Amino acid sequence: MTRERRVAEARREVEIFDGLRGHPLIEGPREVLLQDDGTLALVYPARKGEGLDEMIEAGGEIPKKRIVLDIVTALAAAHEHGVVHGRLAPRWVEVLPDVTRIRGFALRSALVGDAATWVIERDEEFLAPEAKERRAVDPSSDLYSLGVIIEKLEPDDPTMKGLADVLTRRRPDRIPSTDYVREALAEAFSEPGPESAGEQLMRDEEGHLVEGAVVGEYVVDRLLGSGGSSDVYLARHVFGGPPRTVKVFGNGEDTRQIGHEFTTLQEIDDPHVVRVIHSGVSVYGPYLVSEYLEGETLAQRIDAWNGRPDISEALLVVHDLLNALDAIHSRQIYHRDVKPENVIIVEGRGAVLFDFDVAAADHSQVDGFTWAYWPPGFPPGHAGPEPDLFAVGVILHELMTGDHPFPGRNPQDGHAEIGDVPPAVRRILERALSADPANRYATAAEFREAIAPHVDANRTVAPSARDRYRRVEQLIAEGRLEEASELVLPEWKRLVARIERKHRALSSTGEVFAGFQMRFDREVTRQEAGLDNVFREANVREYHVSHGPDLMLDVGVASFEDGTMKVWAVNAYDSPRPFADLVGRMRIGVYPREEDYIISRLRLAVWEGPRPSRRQASLSELNEAAGLDVVEVLLAAGAIDVGKRGEIDDACPSRERNEVAVSMPADRRFDVAMKSYLIATVLPLARRVGIGAAD
Repeated sequence: MTRERRVAEARREVEIFDGLRGHPLIEGPREVLLQDDGTLALVYPARKGEGLDEMIEAGGEIPKKRIVLDIVTALAAAHEHGVVHGRLAPRWVEVLPDVTRIRGFALRSALVGDAATWVIERDEEFLAPEAKERRAVDPSSDLYSLGVIIEKLEPDDPTMKGLADVLTRRRPDRIPSTDYVREALAEAFSEPGPESAGEQLMRDEEGHLVEGAVVGEYVVDRLLGSGGSSDVYLARHVFGGPPRTVKVFGNGEDTRQIGHEFTTLQEIDDPHVVRVIHSGVSVYGPYLVSEYLEGETLAQRIDAWNGRPDISEALLVVHDLLNALDAIHSRQIYHRDVKPENVIIVEGRGAVLFDFDVAAADHSQVDGFTWAYWPPGFPPGHAGPEPDLFAVGVILHELMTGDHPFPGRNPQDGHAEIGDVPPAVRRILERALSADPANRYATAAEFREAIAPHVDANRTVAPSARDRYRRVEQLIAEGRLEEASELVLPEWKRLVARIERKHRALSSTGEVFAGFQMRFDREVTRQEAGLDNVFREANVREYHVSHGPDLMLDVGVASFEDGTMKVWAVNAYDSPRPFADLVGRMRIGVYPREEDYIISRLRLAVWEGPRPSRRQASLSELNEAAGLDVVEVLLAAGAIDVGKRGEIDDACPSRERNEVAVSMPADRRFDVAMKSYLIATVLPLARRVGIGAAD
């Protein structure tokens, strides 16, 4: 292997683990050192535990269940980041007293999507057929290997043998996934499922899940709140998409109650009621997935007004709440815990009611209600419209005055003391908070009719400064820059800069290539371009590639002192997935030869998992994916030759003879390298999501 090739391999090793550093169950390279002779050395931690292969050979007691659960958790995290092991075997499993780690991801056979595999004889028993044949591997290849490991560990357990059979036989009607394995293990081990040592490590000191924990099909970003028997997290689906709210209940909770909350909310289609998406059971307990509502809670809005409200807006909030209650009460569903903390102000929607933990469609009793909003004389915790309507009356008083209407915040101990409010509002409050239940509003519709004459139908609830900031971000993402410019404040310098740069990108012109605008933009420092400090100084040229407002990328071409070049996306602006996932990943290498330069492996970008990856492809496959004649286009751009590497590169290893390679003269290397990147990476993904068309 040439020195340049070794350097390129080392750089690639580090890139693989950019998104997995610090994971408790995965041991990757910790450091890259530039040695005196100019080569790079990867530094791995010494192994502290015992290899699973050694434990199997020695016999004796093995914590089999914990090991299998840890392996599944590690694979789920790796696959979510687009990393496949490809040759998983017991010798790559390090068993410590409290945790199991997977090693060997980044030892030349490390695989991102479809990288080539070096088959090692001692691992062959555990390898998937495609890995043995040195073909492209994917996450199911790792699960095949896991199935063989399970057979070794649990040869006499019929349930585990059944799971191993599904993983290794690959029946078309039962496609395995890490989630499938986790659910099967939970059923085999206990109900609702044990936490492995690795999953315990995915909790902080207070027992909350940390970033990266996988709940069903959702990856945790951060904790949003905690209370009662549940924690609420911001999370995203493993395949991307908008952020979601995931509420995780304790393993001791009744899954029937969680399912009831899900079915309860599924029946409601009202803009002022939170929308639910999914429910399920994970190893951490039952969970409920709903839309993520951005905005401030009504409690925060009341504090901000501090007794000096915008009266029209306050009445509009109450009107929204009564719309929500009318929608749920019409289906005999009662919230039972309406309070400012369970209402959020959302841009464009107004007040939205959420947190239906104790909602009911029957007369069952619960303990999760809040006394400060519970009507006097009504059976504690029981269901009915009365508690919800009374709570709205209390909220209206808090909105208008900043204070609770009852002494000691306890409606059970006295009469409401209504503060300084307009006469019309006083009349509404006197009825809503009456000590006599017969005098109160009987339905949400009746209460709303009393409010309606005082509500400005053309008024909407104004966003807070935080909501305004997020609105500007959304407008920039949608390309509505004029509207964003009108809302942005001068002190929001980061957003001002984003608007200016996107204006410049949208107005730029340059060479038209396959329906895209492509032009040289600027030269940047290596730090701006995201190069690691272990690399030698590079000259970085940045190009701008766009297809209207739908897709905009800044692509960097870095030239190193040894003559090598790297091409990769450095900025995706607000482009949709999978383009945002290209930033810093899937680089194309260009290497110097005696008389020219060569891209030794031009691989096709595909999006078949959580993140885009690359796989080996023929010229005909590249042509089809990019929608153009690759050879014709690259020769026109100045390439010397385009074809199989074995026919272009005399130093080509036999296993890489069929890779597509591109050779180019020194004076055209930037243009050819850029267009090669667009052909193999950007165009296939753009066509995959319906952006652009080849010319």
